[in-house]
Amino acid sequence: MDTAVLDTPLHRAHQLRLRAAIPSASASGSAPASASAPAAPGPTWVYLDDVAAGFRLEPRTRAGVVPALTQSAGEPPTLRLQLDAGAHGVLVETAPTDDGVSVDWQLELQLGAGAWLQHLRLWPARSGAVRQVHAHLGAEARYDQALLCAATAGSDRTEVRLDGDGARAHVGSVLLAAAGRFEHAVHTEQRGRDSQAGIETLVLAAGSARVEADARSVQAPRAQGARVRQRLAGIPVAGQPRVRLRPHLEILHDDVQAAHGATWGALPEEAVFFACQRGLDAAQARRLVLAGMAQSVLERAVEAADLQRVLLRWGDGGGMAPQPAAAADATDATDALQAALTHWLQPLTADAGDHHG
Repeated sequence: MDTAVLDTPLHRAHQLRLRAAIPSASASGSAPASASAPAAPGPTWVYLDDVAAGFRLEPRTRAGVVPALTQSAGEPPTLRLQLDAGAHGVLVETAPTDDGVSVDWQLELQLGAGAWLQHLRLWPARSGAVRQVHAHLGAEARYDQALLCAATAGSDRTEVRLDGDGARAHVGSVLLAAAGRFEHAVHTEQRGRDSQAGIETLVLAAGSARVEADARSVQAPRAQGARVRQRLAGIPVAGQPRVRLRPHLEILHDDVQAAHGATWGALPEEAVFFACQRGLDAAQARRLVLAGMAQSVLERAVEAADLQRVLLRWGDGGGMAPQPAAAADATDATDALQAALTHWLQPLTADAGDHHG
């Protein structure tokens, strides 16, 4: 596996291009391009670590994918990632624990025809950072994003434009908020025929947190056969949090399917009761139930095995809390993910006995 590392300040733009994997001998009927090429193509993994003065970009390639890095001075803090037609990539975006430094930057994604990008985003508590993601999808392209964020202040905005026919996008977000004001927005625009878009946001709020979660979906006049679904939910875990959920649909074609919903309310006591039957106290039972809800949102956005791998890798060096021993020792992906999420929920649910619905 080839490895390239780029450490850079955020005063210029950087561009990363991922090309489609070289076909294997079995797929093309001819010998592979090199003896070291794997038998079957796989995704390209790119790790993007946010640091105080910039970011660390670490592309790791396999299956014959060779990324080319280019940069030019005088541009705003932007990372541009382009996937050629048919390319498959996994982009991991994470940050160390909050050191009081806010770093604002944006990510621009361009997916060619038939490309597929899984975008996993892990945020610890940060103060005032503003992040933006702009994605443009070609025909039959697919973009899946999973965001797990311990929100204190700042904002996050994702805009996905499905330009090509048959494009698909799904954004699943879990926001853990205990204090401060945080704004979260996901907007989709479907311009092609037979496209699919999904927005799912779960807000677990405690203390004096103030969270605004906005979902907006536009189905353009040419979007015949397009489908979109929005699902927003908020749960007051403890204290007196305030959460505003805003679903919005703009439908400009008659032959489409669109649905949205928003719910806000306390965790059902029946769920906590049944969890307590497993020998857990009330606080542990709440964390178990909430972790299960968060896991469902994230796994509907990206593949469970990739999500579990990323959660465990960053559990101890840039994630939201130290990696729990139960997650490190788990042999099953689902058990490991459940253990990691339960551990990260512990600070949020410490005073859950004083929650208000």
